[in-house]
Amino acid sequence: MRDLRTKVGLSQALLANRAGLSERSYRRIEHGDRRTRASTLRRIGDGLVAHTAALGTADEVTARLLQAAGPNLADESKYRSRVKERRRRRMAKQDRRPATEHTIEYMHLTGVGVVQYHRHRRWVTREATREHEYYVLGQRSK
Repeated sequence: MRDLRTKVGLSQALLANRAGLSERSYRRIEHGDRRTRASTLRRIGDGLVAHTAALGTADEVTARLLQAAGPNLADESKYRSRVKERRRRRMAKQDRRPATEHTIEYMHLTGVGVVQYHRHRRWVTREATREHEYYVLGQRSK
């Protein structure tokens, strides 16, 4: 798996994001510390092919990953449909809004210089946010 990932120039974090996995889960699968299912390898294969078509089709890449997994492949979960629906909702929620937001506004004050107003907003739960605001004084204009 590492060879395919490095061949196309993807980091573990980027490929994990494209496959809908946490970076830690992907790292454990790649290092062989965790057994995985065919459906997970399919998502990883889709993420590799989405970056470049040089590896072949998604089916070909998935077949290579399945062959590499061999007998260590885990059985599919009997709760697969529930997990798939939960994953779909989680991904849709992530598409609606970023986890963090950073905005900067510039104000030019005569005799003082440029003042930057920074606002960081981070979503803690679906409704609650944590905000942090501060000002930065720039160079005096001449």
